Amino acid sequence: MAEGKPAYNLFLLSPRQKYINYPAHSELAVMFGKKRLMIPLALPTIAALTPNHYRIFIFDEEIEDIPGNIRPDIVGITTLAATANRAFELGDHYRSLGAKVVYGGPYASYLTDEALKHGDAVVVGEAEGKWEQCLEDFEKGSLKQVYETSSFTEYRCQRPPRWDLVNIKRIFQVAIQVSRGCPFNCDFCLVSKNFGRKMRYREIDNVVEEIRAAPSKYFFFVDDNLTINKRYAKELMKAIIPLHISWGCMCSLDVATDDELLMLMAEAGCFNILVGFESLNPESLDETRKHHNRGGSIYTDAISKIHAAGIQINASFVVGFDHDTADEFERIFNFSVEHNLPNINLHLLNASPGTETHKKLLAEGRILSIDPELGVGHFPTIAYMNMSQIEIFDKYMETVTRLYSFPVIRQKAEALFSNRAFTRKGGEISSWLKARLSWITFREFVMTSDKDRRALFRFIFNLIRTRQVAIDKGMGFLLTVLGVNRHISRHHRKMDEYRRMIMSWETGKWKDRIREDKTIGVIGQGKMGTNLVHYLAEYGFNLHWIVSREADLPAIRKALEKKLRRLSNNGILSTARLDQLMETRISSGIEDLAGCDIVIEAVPEDRTLKKEVLESADKVLHQEAILVSNSSSINPAELCPSPGREKNFAGLHFFYPVSLINVVEIIKGQGTSDNTANRLRTFVAAINHKNLLLSENSGFILNRIFLDVQNEAFRITMQGQAGFTDIDKAVKGSLFPLGIFEFFDHVGLDTMLQSIKNYTRGYPHADYYSPLLKELEKKVSEGHQGRKSGRGFYVYNGGGPDHHSTVATEGQLAEIRNHLEFTYKNAARRFITHSGLTIDELNEALKEYFGTDKGPFD
Repeated sequence: MAEGKPAYNLFLLSPRQKYINYPAHSELAVMFGKKRLMIPLALPTIAALTPNHYRIFIFDEEIEDIPGNIRPDIVGITTLAATANRAFELGDHYRSLGAKVVYGGPYASYLTDEALKHGDAVVVGEAEGKWEQCLEDFEKGSLKQVYETSSFTEYRCQRPPRWDLVNIKRIFQVAIQVSRGCPFNCDFCLVSKNFGRKMRYREIDNVVEEIRAAPSKYFFFVDDNLTINKRYAKELMKAIIPLHISWGCMCSLDVATDDELLMLMAEAGCFNILVGFESLNPESLDETRKHHNRGGSIYTDAISKIHAAGIQINASFVVGFDHDTADEFERIFNFSVEHNLPNINLHLLNASPGTETHKKLLAEGRILSIDPELGVGHFPTIAYMNMSQIEIFDKYMETVTRLYSFPVIRQKAEALFSNRAFTRKGGEISSWLKARLSWITFREFVMTSDKDRRALFRFIFNLIRTRQVAIDKGMGFLLTVLGVNRHISRHHRKMDEYRRMIMSWETGKWKDRIREDKTIGVIGQGKMGTNLVHYLAEYGFNLHWIVSREADLPAIRKALEKKLRRLSNNGILSTARLDQLMETRISSGIEDLAGCDIVIEAVPEDRTLKKEVLESADKVLHQEAILVSNSSSINPAELCPSPGREKNFAGLHFFYPVSLINVVEIIKGQGTSDNTANRLRTFVAAINHKNLLLSENSGFILNRIFLDVQNEAFRITMQGQAGFTDIDKAVKGSLFPLGIFEFFDHVGLDTMLQSIKNYTRGYPHADYYSPLLKELEKKVSEGHQGRKSGRGFYVYNGGGPDHHSTVATEGQLAEIRNHLEFTYKNAARRFITHSGLTIDELNEALKEYFGTDKGPFD
């Protein structure tokens, strides 16, 4: 520790991923007795930049839990899309303990506003210089929210990463980087945006020093293209040949055009290179500006040359570009067989924030409103042009299963290893590990009834025995394909869960969606109707808005135009789109809905009024138009206007405000067709909302769950245990964003009264809710409707609620909070049994509904 400086505890954290795809080789790591093949380089690098009066702790949750017995003063968290949810959860936790939280990494760098909801600062892009300034400001108590510069660090010399702070026994290899930047500018990639298009290189002596000091002889060069500067790459190879290390890297196929470089790489210990083919479709490569990959004619020679050097290829492909069809999967499979490529990293296109692809798809409304942690390669996360989400997922799983089936692997292995080029011996491993891996290989490839596994083992074993293949190359190949095969099998065990999850956000093929349901009608000029129209204006629909009072038309149009101009000024609407929306048809004549594809009824929660409005709309709509009610409590069967409309009628329950609560309940009536349900799912996804597809019996599930909590809260006040303010103080911010009685006033007591009456009709224990209903009826009859009338459970004098004085002690408040949390969880468990939803689906929907990071099942 530096003299005269206070000591600070610094946590550097890499959050765990909820979903991991097979290219991470997690199963292979387990076979090696490890938790992970390697951890991100970012944290040891940051630690090396940190002054020595900090006590630094590095925790990667994939290899170890974060201990609870050490309190950090400041926490640095690296972020990817796949770890964002956990990263923000950790940030909230450590801030609650009084620590300062600083985010870095690509996800936080491009979504700084989101990160700052959970942290105190974000270091954007490269850390050098910015991290040191961040710590200096932290010590002064003047931490800024964002640390960024317009220039890049020189990056000639780098301090060795602090591997001494990592539990190295739990990983197999370490990462190393010798360059930053990329001259290419592919639309779906972040490298050139994060590090610039000008290449920067470390001094080779500095790299050698780091390798010598590293705790492993196994490395992976994380440079985007290690050999793009061939002169530098050759000098680097010559320098590391004496170090006797084994390593893999990423580079392009043009490495095969330089025989000397390829020979030096093999001699320096390279056993595997990851090559980003990305696509075999020339139109897809042009679409993403990866023009440098066009030239399939060179593939055959290049692949053969690399294999002849004794270096394996990890071939990376992406499917889902706008010119891709399902045939692309078969093309990749056949290509891998033709060129003897056993290791295929296959990914579905995912639009990472910050990329040009993300900007384009976001503008088109094609980014699905799903958790970012799903963007790991095997889940569909966007609306694909020529394939539906479930189609592309099923085809993906079918293809990777075939790619790593043992008959196919055996065929490729026999062709690949017949060239006798893989004889160069790699790094040493311990005797214990040799024994462990030998036993696993024997058990999985000999003690099995699978004839293809046994035949593959015999083939590889004979090559090893006759020294035609080095033992580490042969055994490594067997264990690698076994690990991937295991991982894919694990996916298959969850296929029902995965397919159900994907169907919840299914939008169909984008090319079909863009041809239909473009004209949307909204009936109603209250809070919900107005909010819906203003929100839908952002998404490119032709809007027809029906209001009840013709005298209100000028004021309504003026408010809409003000909203549209604000969207245009913020860059959300183009000038052309603004002009078009300024012509939005607003009228009091229901006949103006005649050309609509979908009509949303959003009048007050009165059964008679809704029925009357829906019957009028039904008479003017064409046969294939979908008519929906935005009722929050009345089942579709009670509102369907005619037998002829039944298949194209449903409940579509938005929550207010639509822009903040990103979940919609689609409630199928008994006669609602699957086509109608799918069209509504497509519509909901197009406006960046999640959908819950429910039957009439389980409709309005989110409100029903909350009703149990509201009713129990009112019962507590009746017993004199606490007042309204006590209840709200107990739950606000810990369970729900608003207090329970604040929520009543916010929605409106008249609206809540009508909804609860609808919910409890036919309930076997409806009398349980009678005291709450009587209280609401009393207040509404007195004109006390909540915030909108100036008085409800609280009094409003032009601002927030005038809270009553509290009567409960802190201990009683804690008891109330725990009791209502138990009620909330119990209600959620009860409704899950007949909702048809999974626990994860309901849990995520409730988090969206309440705007919280924690659900009842977390």
